[in-house]
Amino acid sequence: ALRVGRALGRGRLEDEVRMVALLRRLGLPIDPAPFLDAQAFGFVHSDKKRRGDAVRFVCPAAPGDVSLTGVPIERLRAVVLGP
Repeated sequence: ALRVGRALGRGRLEDEVRMVALLRRLGLPIDPAPFLDAQAFGFVHSDKKRRGDAVRFVCPAAPGDVSLTGVPIERLRAVVLGP
């Protein structure tokens, strides 16, 4: 969510760096790509949060400051999985 928020012009790099470091210390995955293949991303098209070509996504700007934003599905795919 932090990466998506930053790609949309919200959020701060230092918050993302801090979150990645915390997840690493906890032994949790930080790269979603291995878990999201084309089939998994296909489910986004039937997600209940989908509106037209976009998915409503919670985008953090700072700790405690989030907004619900419509993110085009292809933009979400590019941010999460890369170009």
